[in-house]
Amino acid sequence: MIRYINNPKSNSLTLTSKKHETAGVLLNLVSDSAERDMEIHMKPAEDSRLFVVILAQLHGNSTYTIRSFQHHSSKQSTSDLLCKSLVRDTSFFRFEGTITIDKTGAHSHAYQKNDNLILSSEGRVVSEPKLEIEAHEVFCTHGSTTGYLSEDEQYYLSTRGVSQQQVEKLITMGFLRSGIQKLLEAGITLAEVESLYGRAGLV
Repeated sequence: MIRYINNPKSNSLTLTSKKHETAGVLLNLVSDSAERDMEIHMKPAEDSRLFVVILAQLHGNSTYTIRSFQHHSSKQSTSDLLCKSLVRDTSFFRFEGTITIDKTGAHSHAYQKNDNLILSSEGRVVSEPKLEIEAHEVFCTHGSTTGYLSEDEQYYLSTRGVSQQQVEKLITMGFLRSGIQKLLEAGITLAEVESLYGRAGLV
């Protein structure tokens, strides 16, 4: 099962998977001047896999906070979250990710990664991961990266006749589209993933 969610009006989403199911969600968030908090609750069922890719694009003077909660209360459950943010102008992005595995969640796997690309000198990012593990024999990983447009990449493309505007577009599109691989890992077909990214305006 695959879902596409574009700029939800609600400030809280609960994403689930059924027993023995592999489910994927692509969440597209775009903000130009608002201040907004969003909570994402992931609750995989027993012996299921739940993949979520969040694409956040901030413009203007927007402030966006995403708080994700990967809650494992069932055994042999898998959650995999990839959050990618693109920060322009004077925007501020905060990511707070919590992985919780209850005592009943033995043999569960939880993955979390937050990648951020800042496209201005005044953009800001804060990323805070958190683990709350009560079960034994589990596997958890989390990580975060924040970077700016690579001068080497810009120079390389400019020497091949690519304009500055096109350079930024190519690099940012590549940055956001790298989330495709995560959904492919979920067993979702390339055609389905390309269709979702097309709906998000990223192909």
